[in-house]
Amino acid sequence: MTDATPIIIGAGPVGAICALAMQHYGITPRVLEARGQGRSDNDARTLVLSHGSRLILERLGVWARLDKVTPITRIHISQRGGFGTTQLSAEDEHLPALGYVVSYGTLEIALEAEMTATGIAVQYGTDAQCVASGIVRTAQDQDYTAPLIVVADGGRGEQAPSPRLARDYEQMAIVCEVQTELPHSYRAYERFTPDGPVALLPHDAQPLAKGDAGSSRTAAPQNTFALVWTTHPAEAERIAMLDDGAFLDALYQHFGGRQGKFISATPRKRFPLKLSFIGTQANAGVVRIGNAAQTLHPVSGQGLNIG
Repeated sequence: MTDATPIIIGAGPVGAICALAMQHYGITPRVLEARGQGRSDNDARTLVLSHGSRLILERLGVWARLDKVTPITRIHISQRGGFGTTQLSAEDEHLPALGYVVSYGTLEIALEAEMTATGIAVQYGTDAQCVASGIVRTAQDQDYTAPLIVVADGGRGEQAPSPRLARDYEQMAIVCEVQTELPHSYRAYERFTPDGPVALLPHDAQPLAKGDAGSSRTAAPQNTFALVWTTHPAEAERIAMLDDGAFLDALYQHFGGRQGKFISATPRKRFPLKLSFIGTQANAGVVRIGNAAQTLHPVSGQGLNIG
């Protein structure tokens, strides 16, 4: 199939935002997505959207579709064994919030709805197997040609080039939600330890949605956090297999008592952490973006925001 329509491979957050940005500037792309249609907000992976990312989503009409967004108005940064702390405030920066915590599934649903509303054609169940200069071949033996191919498949494509730079951080992230004795008051924590950083991100079950933090706050702060605990793989396996009581005790010993006791935790998931940099192939009409171009450590939540 030959035409002048750009092709985007991948309808995840980075690919969908790219498609909506093209549409915003009068270029309607064709989007190929290997997964079937229909997203679920059960995907509880946690994303932190920067203020800059919020501005992009507002301009593309997506922000108004998001619910379950929790603002971060303060960040507490510390280092085990180090003197003092660093504390950041949205008020000091004259911003409504320093960032926003949202689940991966919630963002995907909003993006899919906006693509549908703006007439962007997404071909679900279409797995791109081979990408070359101007040509995409799918697992269904369908060939597409395009003046521009944007690869946003998270680096999962079988024909992805070898990274120019690759590194195993020799760390694993333990991810779950925890509840604390004290309310979070929209404060996030980043604590650095010899084993790796641990982050606590305020993530209400029913947070205030799209209003500016502080301007329409009518409910008391919640006490639910998204936890990202990074450590060595063997230790991560051991910690993740602890029963809830032992896990919460271990987290308290590791993090400290700034939020009081940890009182509950959801089932733990583990993700290996690696650095990979491929870069673009723009001279061949192929551009890689997001994790298809680079993956990096999740510290500071920069992956999607850079993408």
